[in-house]
Amino acid sequence: MKFLTILFLIQILFFQNVFSQEKVKVEVFGMSKCKDTSEFIEKMWSATEAIGDIFTANIGFITQIEVGDKSQIAFKCQKGKTECDGDKLILCAQDKYPDNFHYLQFARCLGRDRPSIPENAEKCAEEVGMDWKILKECKKRESSKLLFQSSSRAKNLKATWAPTIFIDDESVCEWNLNKCPFSDTESFIQEVCKRYKGTKPAACGTEKEL
Repeated sequence: MKFLTILFLIQILFFQNVFSQEKVKVEVFGMSKCKDTSEFIEKMWSATEAIGDIFTANIGFITQIEVGDKSQIAFKCQKGKTECDGDKLILCAQDKYPDNFHYLQFARCLGRDRPSIPENAEKCAEEVGMDWKILKECKKRESSKLLFQSSSRAKNLKATWAPTIFIDDESVCEWNLNKCPFSDTESFIQEVCKRYKGTKPAACGTEKEL
């Protein structure tokens, strides 16, 4: 009986350890009409099936914040207002559909036809199963606040190059500007696996391989 009790306690401790491990936090700061930003979002999405249980993905945007005479906030994006609109719509998707990396599907759909942003947003929303009315209302009423928060975080983290990638709050890559620890989906998967402290999924391979 005593042996069974000890075994039971060991099992509890094991499962607490497995499920209490914090996921690896991945953040990318970029621009919605930037080719390299779209390519990295595609890599994150491709990795979700294999390691989606051990990392989180956040998309942020690099814009110039301008404050008017009456404290009105405006945004200046590298490719103009249409890019700012794309940034806002992706942030709305991320805010309204945060589960199961749903927002990544929307972002990658927009990224497949960047010159058409934001005109392709309604079609992309329909394609990935989002309610366009919800995104449109968010764009109208909430998106400026979301973009202000996102751009302010990018500024605080000194992210000025699109895309700049952070893992667990550490800047690990300024795409095409310095050497990144990952060049494709598989190397991104292994970088996340290396940083995860819990029981690793099969896609991570063995400790020796890492």
